[in-house]
Amino acid sequence: MTHQNNNYNNYNNYNNNFNENYNNQFNKNDELYQSQLKTMESLNNDELKLKNNIKFGVGVIIAIAIILLILLGVLIFGKGSSNDVNNSNNENQVTPVDTEKVVGNERVGYITVPVEWQQFVSMDSNAFMYSDPTQQFIIALEFTQKTDKTLDVIANQSAKNLMNDANFKEVSINKAKVAGYDAYRVDAFSVTANKWAVNWIFADEDENIHIISFEAPNTDNDYMAIPQTFSLTSEKQNNKDTNK
Repeated sequence: MTHQNNNYNNYNNYNNNFNENYNNQFNKNDELYQSQLKTMESLNNDELKLKNNIKFGVGVIIAIAIILLILLGVLIFGKGSSNDVNNSNNENQVTPVDTEKVVGNERVGYITVPVEWQQFVSMDSNAFMYSDPTQQFIIALEFTQKTDKTLDVIANQSAKNLMNDANFKEVSINKAKVAGYDAYRVDAFSVTANKWAVNWIFADEDENIHIISFEAPNTDNDYMAIPQTFSLTSEKQNNKDTNK
């Protein structure tokens, strides 16, 4: 019995020692686990703070970029508006340049034509002629000294000659005014040239006969006003209706 009791006691002591060692080891493991948990929590918190800081930083950068873009746009458009104003002011300060010139001579008279028009020479006519660069518009000045024929006889004869010419059609004759002078206007369409021929026939103060001929693809254009600039002098004159 004594031996059994000793064994029992030894067993109990072993169990107690085992339990104590187990508990101590468990406590140590628990402490280690708790420490690891705290470390993980700390790391997670640090990571979360870092992410928040990154998001905040990115947001700040984006906001700054937007502000810079807005400022840049204001500067660009503001500069453009300023340039527009400056250009407008410069346009108002530009010295006008002549776009017309007076051509002709003392014999046939003078007219005012666009500055780019050049003298036109025809082998079939001795008239003083000018044309635009395309030669679609041609104006001619002719002169005949005083004659016994009246102005209406000369105009009607001119219209009759056109009517008898197969190269012309739609011939008409009407009274008109040109540069303040009483005139006859004879219109005809040239089939061969595919353009209109308009002739103003009038007499000056000395009863010399003047003929202004104008060729154009149509009779509805700004150049039709050129004959109204006619003058016996080289000075630019507008319609003489206001002077007579």
